[in-house]
Amino acid sequence: VSSSQGNDQNDGLSIQSPFESIDKLNSMVFGPGDSIYFKSGDYWEGMFWLKGSGTNSNPIVVNSFGNGAKP
Repeated sequence: VSSSQGNDQNDGLSIQSPFESIDKLNSMVFGPGDSIYFKSGDYWEGMFWLKGSGTNSNPIVVNSFGNGAKP
């Protein structure tokens, strides 16, 4: 997810085609093995509500990518 380089029409499957908004994430349901990466240095307002669940052996990962301040 990148507020500076993303577009909610992207597929969101790589850092080359990230989503833009928290609203897009909030409209999705995630499952075991899914990963959500926020671009370092970017900023969003609002709350991210993770829908769905992973498993102990296959969690949903939330992390950052890129250089700079934490998103």
